[in-house]
Amino acid sequence: METINDDCWLEIINYLNLEDQLSLYKATNGFSNRVSSNVIYSWKHQLNFTLDEHAYEKFEEMPELLDVFLSNINDTMQGLELQWVTLKFLYRWKNYTFPNMKTLEYTVDDCDIDCDSEVIGIMTELFPGLHSLKSDGTFYCGALPKWTQLRKLDLSEWSPDYNTYRSDSPEEIAKCMLMEELLLPDGIWDFNLHHDLMTMPKLHTLAIELKIDFILAEMLEKRGKDVHTIVFNDCIWEFSIPTLQKLRNLRQLTLLDNDGFTSEELRDLIVDLKQLEQIDLVDFQIWSSETELWQTVACCPSLKILNISGMQLYENFFEFGRRVMEKTLNNRSHDLTLHCHNTGANENLIRQYFKHPRLKLSFEPLKLHDVDTEMLQMHLNPLLPP
Repeated sequence: METINDDCWLEIINYLNLEDQLSLYKATNGFSNRVSSNVIYSWKHQLNFTLDEHAYEKFEEMPELLDVFLSNINDTMQGLELQWVTLKFLYRWKNYTFPNMKTLEYTVDDCDIDCDSEVIGIMTELFPGLHSLKSDGTFYCGALPKWTQLRKLDLSEWSPDYNTYRSDSPEEIAKCMLMEELLLPDGIWDFNLHHDLMTMPKLHTLAIELKIDFILAEMLEKRGKDVHTIVFNDCIWEFSIPTLQKLRNLRQLTLLDNDGFTSEELRDLIVDLKQLEQIDLVDFQIWSSETELWQTVACCPSLKILNISGMQLYENFFEFGRRVMEKTLNNRSHDLTLHCHNTGANENLIRQYFKHPRLKLSFEPLKLHDVDTEMLQMHLNPLLPP
């Protein structure tokens, strides 16, 4: 082992998972201190760690190694994922703080599912400068203001508990004054919270599972003018056209898998969105014919990009006459780019029929904002600059 140089050892160590690194340290410490020193060097220069049940078991077998591990990563670690962590294991971290920790993702073991407030309390002490937090499952919002540097909070897997004996304190979310990105689940139905979210000065991205029209209407009454992009994943049909038309400065509308939304509703919506430049209609069949496509384009003179990715254009979709297409495009003052990625086997018909000086075709996919099913995501101009 002594014939292997340090660079080679670091290559080997970085290839191993954490449990194997711990075993290597245990096996070589005192026998080949150069190897164990290289393990420690690797830990100090690794910015992100993932710990799971196997790592916890390893630390249980060799409890003295936890102090070695933590004392060598506490000043340098920036990101951590704890999978099914126990309260008992977290208690063993309390002698340390991690001042450079920025990103934390965790799930709590089922045996400690009711100890969410205690779990969060420990984490605020361990990771005081956190910028990004994701919790899968139980969560207690009461400690959130202690994270004064928090920019991103992902609670999309959270199930709020409003029973008589305890409160998850969701109103504390709106007190995070530096918050920029927020993901919230269904079940946060408190109207005052939704109102307060719209007063958060730095917020620029909000993803929320929301199915109540009047709440969205009130949110958009307050901040609709600031929303420049909105994404609906199989949920736009939950809301009325008058509510959606409050998005008066909208630039990009993305509809993912919204089969409950009709072409007539789409036209009714976009006819009053005078700033709209891009529409993404992804993975659903909203038009039965080519005429409906061009009728939609005609309703939106400001439109520059129409993306119909995943919409299958069968042979009977196309029309032999070009009158509707030509009239629509002749009336436009600027070009339209039509993205037809993954639209079936009739690319030749698209190229044959969709020809016009004002029309540009693309068969490349567009990178879109990602949002879970039954959620909407809005992107806003913040009240205060970042």
